[in-house]
Amino acid sequence: MKPFFSFICPLLFSMIALARGGTTAGDGGHGVICEAQAQLLDLFEARHLYGSQPELGNIYQNEELYFFSAVQTAELRMVAVLGKDHPFLKVFDRARALLHDERAILLTDHPSLTTDQGEALVALPKGCQAVQLATRKSWGDNWFHFEVNKDTWKRLARIDRAALVLHEAFHEGFSHPQSTLALRQVILFLTASPQFRSCHAETLRQIVESGQAADPKIFQSCH
Repeated sequence: MKPFFSFICPLLFSMIALARGGTTAGDGGHGVICEAQAQLLDLFEARHLYGSQPELGNIYQNEELYFFSAVQTAELRMVAVLGKDHPFLKVFDRARALLHDERAILLTDHPSLTTDQGEALVALPKGCQAVQLATRKSWGDNWFHFEVNKDTWKRLARIDRAALVLHEAFHEGFSHPQSTLALRQVILFLTASPQFRSCHAETLRQIVESGQAADPKIFQSCH
C-alpha cells in the first residue's frame, strides 16, 4: 500500500468528520520557516540549540521506503535504551499505522488552532518565523488523523516529515500533552549521533518514565 502522503482527499475527510462527530483538536506540531525552507521545530532546536546534526533512516532509499526505515531506526534506538518490552514502544506501532493509513493526514491551508506550548527555546534568525505545522484530531480512543499546512509540508525535508509523524504518534506515550518540549527532546535524542545518544541515554529514560521534559542545558554537551 502506498504511504499516507500519497493519498490526500479533503472531501473524504469532510465526510468522515460529519459522520463521526465528537472530534478533539490539539497537540499540534510546530515548525520554523526561513525563506523557502521549513523545518520541524524539534529538528530546528536540535540544530540551533543543541548543536546536533539530525539523521534518521536510510537516506538513499526512495521516499516510500525511507519513512518506514526512519520509524524502524527510531524504534531500534529507543529499544537500546528502554529494552524491547517497555510499554512506550507501542507508539511505534501507531507511527507505522499512520504511514499505512491513507486517511491519516489532511493537507490544508489552515490547520485548526491548538493551545499546546510549542514555542522555540532558541531565538529565531532574522527573516524566520514560527508556524503551526499540524493539528492532531482524535476520534475517540483508537483513531486519529492530523491536519498539516500544505504549503509548509512541501518545504519540509524528508527527515522533518518523518519526525513529524513520530512526534504526533509519540503524544500517545505522554500524559502531559499541553507541553511539547518533552516530545521534542525525544525526537532530538532519536535523531542524534551515537555519541550523543550514549551520553544522554539515562536522560531519555527519565523523560519517557516521567513524561516531563529535562532541563535543556543537560543536552548542551556530549555531541
